[in-house]
Amino acid sequence: MRVDQQINRYKSREDYLAKKKLGAQNLDTVKDRAIPKKSENITDKADISAEAKEKAKLSKPSGNTPASGASTTASTATSAASSTSSKVTTALKNIPLPRTGGGGDEVNAVEKSEDKKVDGTAPRELKKPEPISTDLPKVINGPGIYFIKDMSLNPFHADSGGLEKMAENIPTAKVFSWDHKDEIIDIVKRHNTNQPILLIGHGLGGDTAVEIANELNDIEHGFRKIDLLVTLDSIGMNNDIIPQNVTQNLNIISDGDWFFNDGPNIARKTDRTTVVNELRSEPHNIIDDHPDVQFQIFDKINIVLGDAVAQRNVEKNRIRQLFREHGIQGVHR
Repeated sequence: MRVDQQINRYKSREDYLAKKKLGAQNLDTVKDRAIPKKSENITDKADISAEAKEKAKLSKPSGNTPASGASTTASTATSAASSTSSKVTTALKNIPLPRTGGGGDEVNAVEKSEDKKVDGTAPRELKKPEPISTDLPKVINGPGIYFIKDMSLNPFHADSGGLEKMAENIPTAKVFSWDHKDEIIDIVKRHNTNQPILLIGHGLGGDTAVEIANELNDIEHGFRKIDLLVTLDSIGMNNDIIPQNVTQNLNIISDGDWFFNDGPNIARKTDRTTVVNELRSEPHNIIDDHPDVQFQIFDKINIVLGDAVAQRNVEKNRIRQLFREHGIQGVHR
């Protein structure tokens, strides 16, 4: 059986105590040998020889005159401080001054040095971004009902005629003059595409209504649909052909005044546009005031608005049905 050499084995308790005492004596002996006792003859301070003392007396300066070593050290420190100060001054001069617009030579020199890049090309000037306009056109989510007045040729004829009276009794309806074509087009374009547009024009106003329909009938305006176009004895040239974006046109012609008789209208595409020409006996100036004419216009407006509401309800019901078929709950539109 192998026994580790570092393990001490004792025969008895007395053997252990004897060896322990012997080990303590040996440890004291080692300490005495390692740390010699301080001799009484050795002093803490080293003795200075007489020759060293004499040299020290000779090198000691007399009075206020500094020693040569101290003078050399002081001059070296002064020159170093002077060199450091000059470097700091040079660094401060090289710092570019802020551009305050005072017109100083140093400022101008800095600005001239920055006019060109390292490669010699002029830096590109960054333009400030233009502010976003907050006057964006607001979308009109409602029907557009616009009455367009005729130019009054009779000085005794009241400017407030039948169109104004009808507009006053129809919610959201507005009245424009015959020469406000561009303004009417801008407003029509702001309407939501699922909202109906109705134009009712008298005389030159009827001619303007047909021109508006023709201008909206292009790709730029998305072939904007005109749900109802009413022309009351319209006056003008090249306004007898009704474009395809008009759903229906009611054209009332006065038979009482041959001078203003503009003739019947014709649909460009009969599968898309319905045109009804009706002859009335009232003269041109008062045709929009006649109760039968006003009743026809009101009836047409109510039918168009009712159909638009019904169509939107059909679309909503179809969307709801699709959601129900796909198991989507909680959708209310």
